[in-house]
Amino acid sequence: GPIKYLGFLRMGEGVTTSQSVAVLRKDDDVLVLKAGDRIDNRLVLKKITPANVTVRDSGAQVDRMVGLSDEAEAQE
Repeated sequence: GPIKYLGFLRMGEGVTTSQSVAVLRKDDDVLVLKAGDRIDNRLVLKKITPANVTVRDSGAQVDRMVGLSDEAEAQE
């Protein structure tokens, strides 16, 4: 199913020691992942920014950007 980017959190205290984690929705599951984590057998989370995440399809070797979902804005 499609992936929706709901937002991100910065974990840690300092700029150099903090790590961003993305909150994603895939089907009925809510996932909290850091860069390098696998979403399923084919997809890997490559990059997290406040506006989007980059997901790599390891089978096709293609990167896809997923923008912040409208679903996230509706929950504010």
